[in-house]
Amino acid sequence: MKKLLLSFLLLLVFSAKSQTISIVGSGVNGWPPDNNPEITLSTTDNVVYTITNLAVSTGEVKFRQDLDWAINWGSASFPTGTGVQGGSNIPTQAGVYDVTFNRTTGEYSFVGTTTYPVISLTGDALTGWGNDINMQTTDGVTYSLNNYTFNVGEAKFRQDGSWDTNWGSASFPSGTGTQGGDNIIVPGGTYHVSFNRTTGEYSFTTVSIGILGTAVVDWNSDIDMNTTDAIHYTLIDFHLNSGELKFRQDNSWSINWGGDTMPAGTGVQNGVNLTIADGNYDITFNRTTLEYTFTPHLGVNTNDLKNLKVYPNPSTALWNITSDNAIDGVTITDLSGKIIFVANPSTNNFVIENNNFQSGMYIMNVTSGNSTQKVKLIKK
Repeated sequence: MKKLLLSFLLLLVFSAKSQTISIVGSGVNGWPPDNNPEITLSTTDNVVYTITNLAVSTGEVKFRQDLDWAINWGSASFPTGTGVQGGSNIPTQAGVYDVTFNRTTGEYSFVGTTTYPVISLTGDALTGWGNDINMQTTDGVTYSLNNYTFNVGEAKFRQDGSWDTNWGSASFPSGTGTQGGDNIIVPGGTYHVSFNRTTGEYSFTTVSIGILGTAVVDWNSDIDMNTTDAIHYTLIDFHLNSGELKFRQDNSWSINWGGDTMPAGTGVQNGVNLTIADGNYDITFNRTTLEYTFTPHLGVNTNDLKNLKVYPNPSTALWNITSDNAIDGVTITDLSGKIIFVANPSTNNFVIENNNFQSGMYIMNVTSGNSTQKVKLIKK
């Protein structure tokens, strides 16, 4: 009985002192705080930590303790090496590995169970021909390069840093690359790139930039801005409430910008919320320089309709529109300016069913005589 009790107490002491070891970085699940959840290793002795069949992309990783940067290990060596406290990022090659890490000595190993070819992009649209930018993969078929800013120029995909296997095409922003095909002409801008090594299919997808906050709708609903070059983003004649807002990328807080100067300034990553007054604005944002402007729109927008009300708003099925004045015309557009709905009710009370509307924000122009009022509509 005493031996069992002693064993139990020793187990409690060991458990209380056990450390968490995780692996983080672009080669696995992202750099904190982007990765969710953080990839942790298993241990039976609080010294040697392991994880099996871990899908690793071409990129960089580090080991760290207790989900914090206070204690972390890195090295320039792969697939084996000895990590040092605060050392350099460990370069990784795409594949599936059994990973071992010794918390006491810092020794680590990546034993490949499956290895994948390295697919990269090269060209003067990036950093020059032969200066490859490696893409990431978890299966050796689909490769990706996210949030990369390209120059105006040309590019090609190639394998293992060699011209023996390369793909190109005259098509942009998507197409099917052929072996030794044409250079891909890239107009410049920030894109997410995907490539299928088996089929040769590729796409350059524009990075989305949106605004959100109490000045827009709320802190959960992004209104995407318009762009033609993946650098300059705009919203024209857009109504903002008195409140706060921020810019963010791809509807995620991983990359967001605020600032303390209005009506123009340069965005700061994780900066303070921008504060603005009620009104209609022409909004611009430059993805490269991070410069932004909020210019009051000069269009005529009289608000002489008396007691104009729209409810419920947000809505899931319909909007009720009422006014003390007869409502002569109603026009609803989406945020790109496309007309979605037109009516001439000539009544003080009007109902619009929105079952066929996609979820999102719309702008409604209500006219009565020579008066016009804009209303922001939300369809859930």
